[in-house]
Amino acid sequence: MGPPASPPSAGRYVPSEVLLKFKDHTAPSERASALGQVGGRRIRTFRSGAEQWKLGQGAGVEEAVARLKKNPHIRYVEPNYLVGIDAVPNDPRYPEQYALNNTGQTGGTPGADIHAESAWSVTTGSHSVVVAVIDTGVDTSHPDLQANLWTNPGEIAGNGIDDDDNGYVDDVHGWDFINHDNDPFDDNRHGTHVAGILGAAGNNAIGIAGVSWQVSIMPLKFIGANGYGSDADAIAAIEYSGAMGARISNNSWSGPDFSRRCWMPSTASPKAPCS
Repeated sequence: MGPPASPPSAGRYVPSEVLLKFKDHTAPSERASALGQVGGRRIRTFRSGAEQWKLGQGAGVEEAVARLKKNPHIRYVEPNYLVGIDAVPNDPRYPEQYALNNTGQTGGTPGADIHAESAWSVTTGSHSVVVAVIDTGVDTSHPDLQANLWTNPGEIAGNGIDDDDNGYVDDVHGWDFINHDNDPFDDNRHGTHVAGILGAAGNNAIGIAGVSWQVSIMPLKFIGANGYGSDADAIAAIEYSGAMGARISNNSWSGPDFSRRCWMPSTASPKAPCS
């Protein structure tokens, strides 16, 4: 698989959307006034207090950001930037570049690897460890991943009810933040590739062995088939992962733009730039 396709818009951000955060103790009337400045509506509020807005018809993102930056009640405002997956090389011999057990098979130095076999003699992992794969989704039907898929213990599959009252209906195996449904299936393959490196079931005579033979992989899709997703959907996925018990996440994506967003409630110094 080669590099992702071009972003789905002329800019590097989602058209007609911004992310912003008000200063503490801003009155509701001032917040409403700011929305009126750009004819906007609030799409969602994140745990950090930051908000995602949809701009009014005809309102340009750059113009709206410039206007809102002058509002003394707003701490920061920026476009809802796009990020893309880190490219996976399509070289035909790439699979031979084994990092788990380098025997010199590709001309490299034997032993120049992560010493996985030594680690596996100590532990091959545990399903109690939940790792969120925040990416293009995961092929949940893949035979080398099915045994290691995370299952939401508070959800009953297929009953159309939000059993655990977390705001997501039937999120048995994660969530698709692009299509807003409970099927985080991978239509790009990047997330599945990442999940395989991380946690393909080991010693099962199928495919490859992941770094961890036993783990709970939480599929969270925020990047589409074209290889791009938005900051806002990434924030939502990260917040979900923490709320649902993942203490580790893999984020193999990046973008060229600087963002002041706070994805989780800040426990850092008061001087942190987006606290």
